[in-house]
Amino acid sequence: MLSYRRSNDATEFMSMVTVYNVKGQYIGFSCSLPSLCRLFTVDQSLMILSKDGTLSELTEKNLSAKLDILFKKNLFDVAVILAKSSRDGAEHLKSIHAKYGDYLYGKGDFNNAVSEYKETIGMLEPSYVIKRYLDGSRLRQLCVYLEALHDTDRYTLYHTNILLNCYAQLEERKKIQNFLEKVALDGRTDMSSIFEVLRSLKMSEDASFLAVKLSMHDHALSMMIEDLGRHATAIKYISKRPPDEACQYIEKYGRLLFEACPDETTDLLQHLIENSPGRITLAR
Repeated sequence: MLSYRRSNDATEFMSMVTVYNVKGQYIGFSCSLPSLCRLFTVDQSLMILSKDGTLSELTEKNLSAKLDILFKKNLFDVAVILAKSSRDGAEHLKSIHAKYGDYLYGKGDFNNAVSEYKETIGMLEPSYVIKRYLDGSRLRQLCVYLEALHDTDRYTLYHTNILLNCYAQLEERKKIQNFLEKVALDGRTDMSSIFEVLRSLKMSEDASFLAVKLSMHDHALSMMIEDLGRHATAIKYISKRPPDEACQYIEKYGRLLFEACPDETTDLLQHLIENSPGRITLAR
């Protein structure tokens, strides 16, 4: 993009000068000048000499000045292209996407706005975007943003909690399962906290399935017994654990299991007593 400065008044013979940005696919400058005689450069300026002796100078603006002009015209898509093609443009990209997101959000284009907000992760506080999309009619867009946030290392348990709540409200059970498998593998998420979130959302069945898959046996049994009432399943689960470990679970959950399934629990106790040297004490 170029600025124009003319040394004196125009004559009656005029020519149109247009400067194109081929990569960005936009016109950077256009104006009428006296009939041209010669074009030449001096340092970073383009000099235009007219037949009547008029000398004009075209000087390229710096990137910040170009972006300011584009912002005033709401040409944010052009600003993105310009920044990407400029040597120092990378440092401006996230702020451009933030401005573009705000502009689209203000126009009610929430889908495209959240696409821009995704590009601001690492610069814009997630809470800014979350507050904008917490409205019930925009939860799907909020999920898109939070999913992108979880693809980075900048999410917290708070963000995970919100995403799971959104999935639950939208009844996206398959997405919940896929998401849980993903966070279980990332190695940085406190799965105990995730299980508590799921239990608060009445999703103990999904949580217990994941706990079994992750071999988090105590969490799995807690949900089977306390939330789902699947005492017989829990007894079978305990019976497959090593004796010492099974004894610990019997000491913790034995009274609840005995009240619900006395015969099965008695059989399990007898088996453990015969195979475990230690004493089993049922929790009161």
